Amino acid sequence: MSADMYIYVLEGIGESDLESLFYNCIGSKYCPITEVSDNLSVEEIKAIMKEQDVLTEKYRDHDKLETISKIPNIWIGEVSWLKADLFDDVNRYVPSPILQIDEIIDESLPTIDNELIEKIKSALETKNTTKYKLNNKSAIIRFLKKHKGKKIFTMSC
Repeated sequence: MSADMYIYVLEGIGESDLESLFYNCIGSKYCPITEVSDNLSVEEIKAIMKEQDVLTEKYRDHDKLETISKIPNIWIGEVSWLKADLFDDVNRYVPSPILQIDEIIDESLPTIDNELIEKIKSALETKNTTKYKLNNKSAIIRFLKKHKGKKIFTMSC
């Protein structure tokens, strides 16, 4: 089972829209649970749950997936984050170019400029040793150049 990874342009939406989409995704900067640990105290667990309840109530009626699906985006390729975690083998289930792009386009919402385009271009030239498919490098670069000066983020779905 694989997912598809996309680059999205932050256009027509704000960071609050991303918060409402990713507030329950562990590891996201928008989620009160930043990591899963067996060593959390009862007080820490209660605080996390309280914060999660506040966010759940705040975003109860917000369906940002539809809004975000309408903003400019480009498919990067297939990936299986789940298999990578389950089998502890990221190199077999996540194409190297996607790993690198995910690191380049971190949660800081970088702005597309020449330097970022070159980094992504370099990542796309990395050999894919998995069975998962990737998009055409030139299509991705054209997309980035078209949206130069705008902020971007990645999402797998």
